[in-house]
Amino acid sequence: METTPIPPQTSTSAPSGIESQIEERRAALAEAIERFTGRDGIHDTAIGALRFSRLSAPSAPMGGLQEPSLCLIVQGSKQTLLGEEVYRYDASRYLLASVDLPITGQVMQATPDRPYLCFVLKLPPADIAALVTQAEEVAATLPPPSRGIAVSQCDPDLMDAALRLVRLLDAPQDIPLLAPLILREIHYRLLRSEQGACCATSAWPTARGIASRGPSAGCGRTSISPCASTASPARCT
Repeated sequence: METTPIPPQTSTSAPSGIESQIEERRAALAEAIERFTGRDGIHDTAIGALRFSRLSAPSAPMGGLQEPSLCLIVQGSKQTLLGEEVYRYDASRYLLASVDLPITGQVMQATPDRPYLCFVLKLPPADIAALVTQAEEVAATLPPPSRGIAVSQCDPDLMDAALRLVRLLDAPQDIPLLAPLILREIHYRLLRSEQGACCATSAWPTARGIASRGPSAGCGRTSISPCASTASPARCT
């Protein structure tokens, strides 16, 4: 079985300030997700694109469909198999998938005292495409399609946006106005990250078509519905 190249651990060379920021946000996310779940399973939230996954013991390999999504593990670890390729991720690395993929997932580290906790955010291709066409600096460097799945090191800005989105669940009256703004920020940060090519993969044909018609063609096309249902027959977390 082939193991895909995994970004090298950079904790020994990363500035301690960045490490501490990431750890602070990770701990806050873990506390919040545990509070909003409390039991094993997949938990939908009042923000339709967002769900949490909790498991208190390692799992057997489970096959299913990986939707376009951002998977931020804040406690425990997991591996995802795509054919012969293996993607391993934990609290220091996130998984990004930008197209529907048949995968096999397995939670590797989880205990009753420290359950596996994961922040899973669905990434609608239409929203990514609209953002690409509206941000000139992104559209100008729009990469060709990539593999559609990748693992990358966490960064404090992405973690901060994820934490702010989760904290909105404590203020449901603010979700309709603020959730779309934070979702848009997360999409933008993914596009500007080292995995921008992966993030743009599903949006690439649509964004190229809009961009070719001129910068005004994409204006007003963003359509993020934080309270819409995102249920599907098969979901992997």
